Amino acid sequence: FFFTAFIFLASLIGGSVFSTYSMFTAEGPLTFQRNVYIPKGKSLKQIALQLKEEGVIESSAVFSLGVRASQEASNLKSGEYIIPPYASAQMVMKILVNGQTVVRRVTIPEGLTSRQIVEFLNEVPTLSGEVSQIPKNGTLLPETYYYSFNDTRQSIINRMQTAMERLLAEEWKNRASDLPFSTPEEAVTMASIVEKETAVDYERSRIASVFKNRIEKKMRLQSDPTVIFAVTDGRLNLNRRLIYADLKFESPYNTYVIYGLPPHPICNPGAASIRAVLHPEETDYLYFVADGSGAHVFAKDYKQHSKNVAAWRKVRRNKAELRRRQRARQKLESIPLPPQVPDSYEIKILEEEMDIPSSSEEAVLNSLVPEEGIKGEHEEKASGEKEKKAFPREEETLVPAEKKSSSDKKPLPSENKGEKSTEDGSIPQSSSKTKIKSKSSSEVAGSSSFVDAKKIPLPVAKPRLSQGETEENKSVVVVP
Repeated sequence: FFFTAFIFLASLIGGSVFSTYSMFTAEGPLTFQRNVYIPKGKSLKQIALQLKEEGVIESSAVFSLGVRASQEASNLKSGEYIIPPYASAQMVMKILVNGQTVVRRVTIPEGLTSRQIVEFLNEVPTLSGEVSQIPKNGTLLPETYYYSFNDTRQSIINRMQTAMERLLAEEWKNRASDLPFSTPEEAVTMASIVEKETAVDYERSRIASVFKNRIEKKMRLQSDPTVIFAVTDGRLNLNRRLIYADLKFESPYNTYVIYGLPPHPICNPGAASIRAVLHPEETDYLYFVADGSGAHVFAKDYKQHSKNVAAWRKVRRNKAELRRRQRARQKLESIPLPPQVPDSYEIKILEEEMDIPSSSEEAVLNSLVPEEGIKGEHEEKASGEKEKKAFPREEETLVPAEKKSSSDKKPLPSENKGEKSTEDGSIPQSSSKTKIKSKSSSEVAGSSSFVDAKKIPLPVAKPRLSQGETEENKSVVVVP
């Protein structure tokens, strides 16, 4: 019958039977796996056109022909499907007929308020619609829920309410006999406080025992999460530490002010917290405080509790100091480093500190101080030659402003002890090498025989000694 129907339909579209059938069973154009969503209420023609537009099949006419010949036109199901690569039109038809839709899942965290759960579902893009009304806290069971593409958000809320009701009905039957509450709603209220106090599974029943013991001893629960709920008007979004003024905040949810349980749950607890309050541990603990690792330290009396609190504050200070140092280190690492100083710069600084001329400075000094020595002014007068000489100083060079006559000249004192000057003011030459003695800046300023010349930033270098000459017997020429 299938082949007969196929022949008839193929003749209607004007194609050969075998070519049309081969196109229906041949590999499809998809080269990779693809998700395809078929909305509800679409006809066969609309589905075929959608598959053609999304590149799943080659021809919408061949797909429609094959589906009708197979008598599966009314069996195609809506939903999201995974189409494998190179799937033929016949294989796509079988996938839609079998209804093998993609199963998605969403996990609702424990400890959220109902408002926060609705906001969480609004961020899931594969869900549709809006929640008509925000449920009461404690009526939704946080869990992992499976759904199909385009399922409504309200359907997830309905399933969460049903799951909470079913769980309470089962667990309430098997509860412990000496509990300090009498209704399932009160159990959920205590479970919501336990849920916000700890995320460690093995601690839940122990913390539940602390609250049970305090209620039996007519003590306030003094739970910080209830204060946060009261101060934030049920939003639980306090972005700071609690202060002492918060503990005195007047609210029926503040367990530092009221005795017993709050009137309603402060969040939606998970199944583990509900089971913990229905089956608490048997302990004598009345206090607990965080230990810095995510868990808590328990105490039977206030004295021990005070020690535990002091230890916790020390841990908190150490953590704060560690964070401060980490921020300072990150800030320091973000500052760019200065360019690396070359070694030659350090050598130059060392030479300046030790008054050692560099190689270039030494070459300049050698050009200013000839090897045969410097002629004195008395020798220039005798030879009749007038030469301009440059005498290097530390910061400036001084040149004669006017030439003095030989009658105005005074004898030049000898720098070496025991030496005497001649009548014309010259000093006996004991060697061809001489030393230049430069005057200080104060002496130069007071002398009218010299004026400032071009500054040359060269240090004073010691002249070379000739062969056989020592520091004791060298000749010195003092320039007036």
